[in-house]
Amino acid sequence: MAARNLPPRTPIITLDPLRIDATRLKKAKRILGTDSDVETVNKALALLISNEEMETAIEKAFGAVPYFETR
Repeated sequence: MAARNLPPRTPIITLDPLRIDATRLKKAKRILGTDSDVETVNKALALLISNEEMETAIEKAFGAVPYFETR
């Protein structure tokens, strides 16, 4: 399966076997509005990386990231 939405020179790795919780994947697809498993995992990873980059920027600007209790 060729990846069409990737910039040139983006390395692609295949993880086999990759075991993912089906319930979490289904929920992530719904939340992210994605159709395929690969698209879901790629979008989730991109969001995780963006979140870390935002936290780093907030720490640099304000000295700390506010703590919000999660469920």
